[in-house]
Amino acid sequence: MRSRIPLVLAGFLIIALIATVGLAAFTPGETETTQAPDVETLDLDLAISGRVASAVLALAVAPVRDADLATSTTIAVAEPAPESGAQPGTTAAPDTTATTSTTAAPDDEAAPAVASVTATAEEPATTAAPPPPAPKADTTPPALQVISPKNGATVKSRIVEFTGVTEQGAEVFSGPFEAEVDNGNWAINLVLAPGANGAAFTARDAAGNETTVRIVVYYDAPTTTTTTKAPATTTTKGSTPTTTTTTKPTTTTTAASTGKYSSQWPADSGGIRNVENWRSTVAKYWRADQVDCVLGIIKRESRGDPTAYNSTYGASGLMQHLIKYWPSRAAGAGFVDSSGKVASPFNGAANIAAGKWLADYYESRGSNWWAPWSRLTTYGSCGS
Repeated sequence: MRSRIPLVLAGFLIIALIATVGLAAFTPGETETTQAPDVETLDLDLAISGRVASAVLALAVAPVRDADLATSTTIAVAEPAPESGAQPGTTAAPDTTATTSTTAAPDDEAAPAVASVTATAEEPATTAAPPPPAPKADTTPPALQVISPKNGATVKSRIVEFTGVTEQGAEVFSGPFEAEVDNGNWAINLVLAPGANGAAFTARDAAGNETTVRIVVYYDAPTTTTTTKAPATTTTKGSTPTTTTTTKPTTTTTAASTGKYSSQWPADSGGIRNVENWRSTVAKYWRADQVDCVLGIIKRESRGDPTAYNSTYGASGLMQHLIKYWPSRAAGAGFVDSSGKVASPFNGAANIAAGKWLADYYESRGSNWWAPWSRLTTYGSCGS
């Protein structure tokens, strides 16, 4: 067994040397810091064997390398800048909290997560609104009411004006005849036969929906009395036979009308005329204060031509009545025969009379009598 005394002696010598160097480094009054010499280059003036020298070198180098490694590790952990108030050149103690917190996600992985949350908060997903439902088709029939005469009423006149109300914008018909409609109020003149008359009225709106109302009106025709003279008897004396003479009652028959309009009021001859030619006819049907105004309307509408016709609108005659309304207007003015046919719209007198009926219809409902012709025109004493 080899003796360990030389090795122990070498260790003591090294410790003494280090203590001497350290004491010199911290001597008061020194302004410079003396760095400890590298143990690896330490020159020992001791006569020791090579084995001892190797052992001394191993003892000296190993602690230095461990210290260097610890210092390097400490610096790596304390890489962030020191907090405010730390003195430059001072090594801060390692932050054990930071070094032990090894489960935190790296910055380059945390950033996308934060961005994702922010995008979701600022730009929430939106759901597109559903398209509006398609409008429903109008399938509701228009309202229709007959105001006058009432169902079951008895009238004394052969020509009766039927009136009522309907939906605004709807048209009203009775058979082939169309009623006048003004803001939902309608009127039409019909010719009745003696006894019970079934009248049907149909309202049709813009969508084609229809409503039909039927009523019965009784026409009490005036009683006609036929007087028959008693047969005259002549008696002569003797054997002369008796002669009896009987007077037959006289019968008047109105010829049946032919064509679309009644032959009682045919169309007048055409041609532009001075409206003064119609003054007496206008005065027959219109009030005195309306005559000049009506002549002005005739001048503007037809230039006095009773056969004037507008093919675009179907307006006819002196006052340009629309053909689809003509039957009801002519009947309302009394220009209808016993077979129910009305006068020709190109008959000057019938056209003027129908204009008066129409003006009265508008006036009775609070409108200006001249409203069907839009406006008055200056003529004579009639101002616009």
